[in-house]
Amino acid sequence: MPSNPSRIINHARSFYDSLPELTSSGDSLLQALVADLVRLTMVCGKADGLIDSPESLVASVYLRYPFMDEAERRVLLEWDYLDSNTKHTIQQHANEIFAKSKNISIAYLETPALINAVSLRSDRSLYDRFCKGLYTFAQLITKADGTVSVEEEIALKKVWNLITTKGPLPPEKPLKQTSAPQASAIPAAAQIAPSDSLDQTLAELNELIGLTEIKEQIKTLINFLKVQKERSSRGLKQPALTLHSVFLGPPGTGKTTVARLMGRILKHLGFLANGQLIETDRAGLVAGYVGQTAAKVDEVVQSALDGVLFIDEAYALAPSEKGEDFGREAIDALMKRMEDLRDKLVVVVAGYEGEMQKFLDANPGVRSRFSRHYKFPDYTPEQLLLIFEKFCTSGQYNLAPEAKAALAILLDGMYQRRGPTFGNARQVRNLFEKILEIHANRVAGILPLTEEVLTTITAEDLPGE
Repeated sequence: MPSNPSRIINHARSFYDSLPELTSSGDSLLQALVADLVRLTMVCGKADGLIDSPESLVASVYLRYPFMDEAERRVLLEWDYLDSNTKHTIQQHANEIFAKSKNISIAYLETPALINAVSLRSDRSLYDRFCKGLYTFAQLITKADGTVSVEEEIALKKVWNLITTKGPLPPEKPLKQTSAPQASAIPAAAQIAPSDSLDQTLAELNELIGLTEIKEQIKTLINFLKVQKERSSRGLKQPALTLHSVFLGPPGTGKTTVARLMGRILKHLGFLANGQLIETDRAGLVAGYVGQTAAKVDEVVQSALDGVLFIDEAYALAPSEKGEDFGREAIDALMKRMEDLRDKLVVVVAGYEGEMQKFLDANPGVRSRFSRHYKFPDYTPEQLLLIFEKFCTSGQYNLAPEAKAALAILLDGMYQRRGPTFGNARQVRNLFEKILEIHANRVAGILPLTEEVLTTITAEDLPGE
């Protein structure tokens, strides 16, 4: 059981208080949020097995909070002193919802599109607050039992992609499996805003820290595609275009972000109709029984039609040395779909450079279908510092000069000691969150608590090496 349940109720209070639109915009938005909280609990809670009691408690508080009065909320703050029957009654609410939702799809979230629509009409910061609040909920779920497993870390990455997908609303009924994907059956995906443009997308690409060679490669690709488009308009012959790509590099180096931008670029250039990004991995493509994997691949491909299918850690699909598994079946099915749908689908496979060779050699036709390779290097210490400062800016924090100097030394040490699984920007984010906790402990007792105190990170807030 979590050692501090009052922390959960305070997070829930902060989440709903900062987003009054959730309770003031009608029941449909609140119902969609309840469904999405269940989805996130299932993604994070089941990442390392079944949803356990600590995780269920976090979900219970968030699911019940908007429907509780202050007296009920005060009861939760006294969790450690409640009898077991009362605790069971509180958690039973969430368990009943989970039982009714066992067949709910976790391939999409409903509320991001709704919140984004409200945000565009009124407060444009609303969507950012919503994303951060929902991600905090997911983090509480994964940390509920006191440890965060590798599976849960992967789940959090999926959660962030789900949360930040401003897609259209999902279909009211589940899509029926067809023998071949149909463009009209695309489920909820990252719809690109009508106001988006190629210039805006390129500006976002150029604002990314580092990735100089990647940016040059994409610029070359854009010029090539523009020329081919012009040749086509004049009736001149075009070479066969292969846009499927391999993104090579360690985690946290911007592969997913660049893939999402590439989808938008290809849409604006007229090579993809929608340009949405659908992210998946081995678990999303491989089934447990003979004959089911191809159908599972078809379902994922269907959701990515007219956009980009991003397969993270694609090397996990390569058959292991211990024997045959269904990964080969997934690769075979994927290769066929890539060939059949080459004008409606771009596949990007990603992973560590060494391991990805296993994937490219898994099938005689794999390597030839991925002619474009992009290498994402580790960020330098200077770039890691810029990333940290970017987190500070977005979070409304200021880095004091002495803190910046000390942080530069800390990040340089992290870089020098890095191993093959170094998390780059992801590791910087974890460090940023740790520093915010230390900062909060330091300033909590300061009076008066001025805005400068609340927003300034000092050298005291940095953790020891």
